[in-house]
Amino acid sequence: THTHTRTGGVRLTPQQLVGLRYVDEFEKKIPRNEIESIERVVVETAKRVNENMRVEIVGSYRRGHSESSDIDVMVTLPGYTGPTPHHHPLRDLVKALRAIDFLTDDLSIGDVKYMGVCRAPQRARAPLAKEETPVEKKIERGDTVDLDATIDIDACMGGDGDGHLVGGAAAGGGVREGDTEMTETRGDDSEETRIHRRIDITVVPEAEYPFQLLHLSSGSDFNRTLRMHALETGYTLSEHGIWMYNREKREKGKRIEGVKEESDIFTLLGVRYVPPSDRDASLRV
Repeated sequence: THTHTRTGGVRLTPQQLVGLRYVDEFEKKIPRNEIESIERVVVETAKRVNENMRVEIVGSYRRGHSESSDIDVMVTLPGYTGPTPHHHPLRDLVKALRAIDFLTDDLSIGDVKYMGVCRAPQRARAPLAKEETPVEKKIERGDTVDLDATIDIDACMGGDGDGHLVGGAAAGGGVREGDTEMTETRGDDSEETRIHRRIDITVVPEAEYPFQLLHLSSGSDFNRTLRMHALETGYTLSEHGIWMYNREKREKGKRIEGVKEESDIFTLLGVRYVPPSDRDASLRV
């Protein structure tokens, strides 16, 4: 892992530098209309990469919340089982989103998940409230900065705000220099006023899609109680699939195939379908 030394002996990774650069923007909630605009960009770009790509923004957005902390995108393809040297849809999609300047900074990218920073198209972002100097610039020019009081860097990079754990950013990823300072401009669509947002993009096998969709579109209490109900019914459920389960022997059995949609999981478990908007609380059977 490469580190950078700043004034006062502070050593930061490239990912932490990104977090410091955009700390004030990352702390702002993302209004629903801005995510809708971002969704259109990702869907349209995905269709240009492969017209069969299926894209869904999950998390609190899919549960109908008026605002979110970050943006979680899930993607799959018909028949997709995982990346190969000649077929890597995640890298293809990220490359296309970079090409249109939608993605501004990279935190990490692997075979399954990309973590980075994006900006909404013009006229789709919340206005900045005041003039602000990014924390990274304060460090570069030698100003005193209380990092502990400013931000929890790891928390900023590692969670989705919905009770789901997210893997830490791997080393690597681009860090771009030369950002300009932000200024107050209500109704202005200039480059400096389009707010940077945290975005994660996950590409999953087609067979896992309904399970990942259910998991990432439900609150932690709902997921926990639904999985408990599955065990009581003779199944074991995760974001990767559903299997038969022997409670006496505590053994996982055969995987259940043929699950195509979220609703199929509820039917299999003998539970009425619960729409995402009602999944903040625990499941009531």
